[in-house]
Amino acid sequence: EYKIRCGHGIVDIIQGDAKELPYDTKMFDISYTNLVLEQIPQKEDYRKVLSEMKRVTKRFCCFLEPWREAQNFLTLAYLKHIEYFHESWHILEDIGFKKVFFMPMSFHHNIKFRVGYVLAEI
Repeated sequence: EYKIRCGHGIVDIIQGDAKELPYDTKMFDISYTNLVLEQIPQKEDYRKVLSEMKRVTKRFCCFLEPWREAQNFLTLAYLKHIEYFHESWHILEDIGFKKVFFMPMSFHHNIKFRVGYVLAEI
């Protein structure tokens, strides 16, 4: 555990396993990822991460990730060939999120793929 002083006070940083978050159920109003799912190699593992985020969150989860729907033909072909995260945002509905909102972003995360923003209600 680390403590960092910032403009709004002290922030606690806890390092751990995203598949087993060390927080109580419904502890946070909002949770957020920014290119986290892309770092998880196995489909079963990122499903666990999404389920854990849903468990610890009361209201909304926000995801900025390389969702399949954000890709064009070339970026999707690239992602498919390297076994990289390119899941459809519909996986969130399968896990039990409600009122999922998807918006592709107009910028590339890097030259190889695009990102999309998803806001999902618990």
